[in-house]
Amino acid sequence: MDNSASLTGAARKDLWTAAFLLGITALGFASRFQNAEVLSADYGADPGPDFVPRLLLIVLGLCALGLGASAAVRLVRTGAAPVAAVRWETCRSFILPVLMIATLLVYVRAMIGTGFVPATIAFGLIWLFLIGIQDEGRPGALKSALYLAEAIVITAVVYVVFVKLILVILP
Repeated sequence: MDNSASLTGAARKDLWTAAFLLGITALGFASRFQNAEVLSADYGADPGPDFVPRLLLIVLGLCALGLGASAAVRLVRTGAAPVAAVRWETCRSFILPVLMIATLLVYVRAMIGTGFVPATIAFGLIWLFLIGIQDEGRPGALKSALYLAEAIVITAVVYVVFVKLILVILP
């Protein structure tokens, strides 16, 4: 593959990434505007619980716009069409991000039903396996045991930091 085709492919991926991030930003703002409690409460001089999520959504949206504009400029300079024919490689690159969003939604529901510790161990274990399989192939017994130990340690550290140090009440 020559250099211009490689640059065009990278620019198209950046354009798709920007579109995905703008979609996430739009969903975040839509969710924010549906929360009547956050929108109606007066917190006085305190910015309130909506400040950090709103700030992060603004930063994410601006970064997505910058990435999309940069990709569009690169595509215009190379004279390439912004959207190429959809190939399996392109679709495959979206599988893990979409799966992450789906498992996060299930994780939140599971945390409410089972509690923080079991849901977090299961979530961590699933993702350690998925990333491990992607990077190194199917794990053996030793690697599986290490994944389980890592999930337990990660859960314990997050629990201690949030519950004992920051004093956040977890489900």
